[in-house]
Amino acid sequence: MALNYTEIFGDDFDDVLRALEKFSPEAETMLLGIVDRMVYDTRLFSTELQKTVQTMLSNGMAEDVIKQTLNNDMRTGGAIFGKLQNDLKANIIEATNQSGRMAQYEEYFKEYDEKSLFRWVTVTGHKICPDCQSLSGVEALTFEQWESMGLPASGHTVCRGYCYCVLDPVGKMDKEVKVQPEKNPYKPTMTLKEATRWSSGSKVDGILYHGSSVEALESIGKNGFDLSKKVTGRMYGNGAYFTKSTEVASGYGGGSFGSFMVRSTKPMEILSSEFWNFQVGRVDNAAKLTRGHKFIHEIRNGINKKQTIRDYERHGYATQYDSVEDVIEARTKMYGKMDKTVEKDFLIEGMANPELRQGRPNYSGDWFDFLEDRWLASDPRAEELMDLLSDTGNFDDWYRSDGYADLMTEFLQQKYGHTSLEVQHAMLPYGFQDINPNLTTDTYFIIFDEKNIVKIQD
Repeated sequence: MALNYTEIFGDDFDDVLRALEKFSPEAETMLLGIVDRMVYDTRLFSTELQKTVQTMLSNGMAEDVIKQTLNNDMRTGGAIFGKLQNDLKANIIEATNQSGRMAQYEEYFKEYDEKSLFRWVTVTGHKICPDCQSLSGVEALTFEQWESMGLPASGHTVCRGYCYCVLDPVGKMDKEVKVQPEKNPYKPTMTLKEATRWSSGSKVDGILYHGSSVEALESIGKNGFDLSKKVTGRMYGNGAYFTKSTEVASGYGGGSFGSFMVRSTKPMEILSSEFWNFQVGRVDNAAKLTRGHKFIHEIRNGINKKQTIRDYERHGYATQYDSVEDVIEARTKMYGKMDKTVEKDFLIEGMANPELRQGRPNYSGDWFDFLEDRWLASDPRAEELMDLLSDTGNFDDWYRSDGYADLMTEFLQQKYGHTSLEVQHAMLPYGFQDINPNLTTDTYFIIFDEKNIVKIQD
């Protein structure tokens, strides 16, 4: 059903529609498709907002309290307004990138024929997802072959519409495009003055400490962190772990530690107890339960058994729906209302610190939805987590999997745009009490991108 844009946006939008008529049919179709998605996202937002208000009213909340709660959500980019902002931002970025690519492809078609070969080229200056990194190593293909596999930003890679990659004719461009160097370029090691200037604007400021062996610190100073190596620091996601306590850093490093500065524009600050609540799906209101809770409940409790669930989701749904997104939409409708067994699994009386949580998005439901999405897409990391949970019913077994840490970091980065995690009041291992009886908790700083960390020159 075609949308009446003038009815939705007003008479002023007629000028925009007339401008679109000057575009090529392909560009007009692409841009109108993105507008359609933005309208759809906005309607979903309106429905979710009405649902939230109605739930608050039915729970006896006063109208002024509801208004204040919604204002806090809008101000902090919470579960309701934050999702709308992220969806609109993603659509705008996709429209910008796709417009540039369409102009590029139009020039290609003038110069190259159907037998011409193209390579997938990644662009530095942005975080390159693992899917795009692997595609940059694929042999040259024709444009039609790439189109059948999925063009850049067509949605088939992890980065989806945030993809900045391009296709380019063989021999015309390197496998990686290098952007203009920044004024304060990254170096693994800097002087304190250089590091201070480089980290200007970071929300995580000051000197941080990382405990490790002398040999490891020397390697970090030369080459930077390598987060692909699975050594330690996996419990709160995949990243480099830091503290502001030299005593704690020394305890982890067997007496040796290094000094560092970081860049993080959007850290997530959370109590350790709150982190555990959200990563095992605990919520303080039944209205926050999602389809992901139903899915995890089935896996964890062996309802219909693991293989039956897998067949039901992967094969049963596949005969009715064309894409993972359609499966997700169908499950959302089916499991919109949770039964008491799911509530018993995940509902708690309240979080440890309501003041700190005020305005924070509903990470628990989004996290479980994210895991289900990845599982439906046959992500081996999500499949491993679900197998572990099905076998034991214990979330603690997830920490045996490197896939858990990778998925947690991807979730915090992609869903909410966090660049780091600050875990407050995290429990220290018992051995620290032998060093100092008062060392029981600390604040951990987990930085997700190794290029956002520099070692301060000794």
